[in-house]
Amino acid sequence: MLELPIEYFGQRRHIAEEIISWLRKDNGEKYAFCYDLFSGSASITIAAIGSPAAQQIARHHYINDCFPALTDFLEAIKSRPFRVGESYKKEYLKLCTIGPNYFPQALKEFNAEGTTDFRRAELLPLLLNFSDGGLPTFDKDNKFSPTISPELSADKLEYPRLNLPENFINVDTYIKRVSELSKLLKDNQTTITAKNFSHFRTPGLITSKDVVILDAPYPDDFSQKLYDRPFTVDKLHQELGDFITFLLAQEIPFILFYGANCSAHFMPDKKDYTEKREFPQLQHYLHSTNEEYCEHFYMPPYLSLAQSSASLPQNVVHSSALKQEHWESPKKTREMVIERNAAQATSADAASTRARRMLKRNQESLFPIGEEEQFEFSSGESSGLSMFQERQPTSTSPTRGSRRKRTKPRHDSVSSSGSSDSVASSTTAAVVPHSRSHAKSDQVHTKQEAVEPHWSRVHSAPF
Repeated sequence: MLELPIEYFGQRRHIAEEIISWLRKDNGEKYAFCYDLFSGSASITIAAIGSPAAQQIARHHYINDCFPALTDFLEAIKSRPFRVGESYKKEYLKLCTIGPNYFPQALKEFNAEGTTDFRRAELLPLLLNFSDGGLPTFDKDNKFSPTISPELSADKLEYPRLNLPENFINVDTYIKRVSELSKLLKDNQTTITAKNFSHFRTPGLITSKDVVILDAPYPDDFSQKLYDRPFTVDKLHQELGDFITFLLAQEIPFILFYGANCSAHFMPDKKDYTEKREFPQLQHYLHSTNEEYCEHFYMPPYLSLAQSSASLPQNVVHSSALKQEHWESPKKTREMVIERNAAQATSADAASTRARRMLKRNQESLFPIGEEEQFEFSSGESSGLSMFQERQPTSTSPTRGSRRKRTKPRHDSVSSSGSSDSVASSTTAAVVPHSRSHAKSDQVHTKQEAVEPHWSRVHSAPF
């Protein structure tokens, strides 16, 4: 998958290709539009159009996020990649020269009222790539407020310096990724917008021929600082519930992500907004990423994955298979998934072994060649079933071109008294139609030729 030019928090970029595979139609047909309405860094959409395994699930992709600086940044990459790369080089050199004190200066310029949208798009990658964890945090006044990474503090690094630590995205890497992403966005039909997701409920805009990706904010105190939102959390959930109702009524395919920690929102005795909105028809799945987190996602019944563990994708489990201990511990969920995957692999290996044994038995029954049975090969070949000359004709009245040769084994010790005429008649007698009886040749044989091979014991291959 193509690497992004910005650091952005979240686990989903690591499984973006798997997410796209869950949405792909079985018949290979493409959706008309794919709407990524909470795109963030657009990792899922980029996987959909840039991964070889994705195979283009839609003909057109919408990238939408309510944080305008993100979408302006992506639009600038698409239309002006060279300028985006040059601006990052300038900001990177300022940070190397001035040190960590430049970070709050850049942030102040970003939040200033007079700053243009494109200038914010230029400053955004610096503020994300050198922030603590790539977190796009906001203060109570809804102003962008990321904090600089502690690894860049003056106590740990000396300034000015030529380069920053290797774990940060340097200029050359950034320019390379921007160029690749720009080409990808241009070569595919993509539209980048910064609208409230409820705008897409406009009648006739999204249809059942489209697919929708909903990676909405989570209902906890921490997430309230991570998103630029035009309304409160409760209002967001109400709007999102209405949007899901709209999608279900129109039978529009969609996938809803909700939370990355098993114990945070999905304990059986707790309620989340999907239950409050009464959506029991949604199928709830978990993707076991590691021992600390499980990605939760919902799919409607007309798009859902199979509930059977044997047919689910690897690392995915249906919520109905979870016990109380799994809800309380992502580690135990991970252990259960690993055991299931191991059992499936063992079963697959056993089935493969049985298939190989059956194939071998079938081959032996078709070609029961004993030690006394021999084939004569043409052109001196000693192997290859296609070189067998001894085969039964496919027709009872073969044409001249379809007749098969029946040649007797050649012997080095041919009678010296045999004339050239008798040798020629022996060669001619070898071409005998299958429908005729095998009359004995009048030619003279030596003592070594007295015993003829058992032609009746030579098996013809049923090709």
